[in-house]
Amino acid sequence: MDSLKRIEWGDVFVLGNETMDKEHEGLVNIHNKLVDIVNTKEGTRKKIAEILSELSDAGLRHFQAEELLMDKEDYPNAMEHKRQHRDFIYNVSLYNVNLMGDNPPKAEEIVNFLHDWLLHHIKNHDTEFEIYLEGQN
Repeated sequence: MDSLKRIEWGDVFVLGNETMDKEHEGLVNIHNKLVDIVNTKEGTRKKIAEILSELSDAGLRHFQAEELLMDKEDYPNAMEHKRQHRDFIYNVSLYNVNLMGDNPPKAEEIVNFLHDWLLHHIKNHDTEFEIYLEGQN
């Protein structure tokens, strides 16, 4: 197996909203923690499940704050954006539950899903929301 790639936090992810940027960086850091344990072969089911739970908790806190801001600012794409948040939490939770089953998902599958989702969501959907916010002020 090739080494899984960490997400290197940098300016490409920075939206200019300090709170959101810190929360996004925190989500990326949790993802990177998972990558590191999988790459070093220390990724037991239990350890992966613990990190997924941490990611789910951090995601829920972040999504709640972001969605409150969407509602406050009457963001026109809020419904779709919130659906993406729900889908993310659903998928992370499903991976977590399935880890304890007879046919657990491969760690690489989980990491790749998280990697792709975080990159796409922050760079596209959250950027779109931030552009909307800048236009409101």
